[in-house]
Amino acid sequence: MFNKKLLKIKMIQQDDTARGLAKHLNINESTLWRKMSGDTDFLHDEIKQIKERYNLTSVEVETIFLS
Repeated sequence: MFNKKLLKIKMIQQDDTARGLAKHLNINESTLWRKMSGDTDFLHDEIKQIKERYNLTSVEVETIFLS
């Protein structure tokens, strides 16, 4: 299950916004919000891009996207 709170913390730590992340992922901001609310899942490629953008460890990726 996706952990929205932990992703938001990482976004804040990196001084990033939903708009900035959506643009980086090449998706609409509304699509990002649907993914963050759990209505739809993040794609593997999107998770990889988020990992790189925020310099996440493998453990952090697991904690955010798979816990």
